[in-house]
Amino acid sequence: MTERDKSKAADILKKHKIAWPNAFDPDGWNGVMRRFNLSGYGLTLVDKEGIVRGIHVHARDVERLLKEDPRR
Repeated sequence: MTERDKSKAADILKKHKIAWPNAFDPDGWNGVMRRFNLSGYGLTLVDKEGIVRGIHVHARDVERLLKEDPRR
């Protein structure tokens, strides 16, 4: 990810008032997106253990999903 990409991403987060933590994959579409077979944009919630907790998650559901046991 170039500095220009980081700047553009920061502008988007600010414009849409996205205040929750975000991660940027330096490999872009060829990194995490490919590893988890994701496509497009949207909130994909991945916990600190690398477990995908939800795809196209609404912000109001993040806390609940992180508290659920992913093995059920």
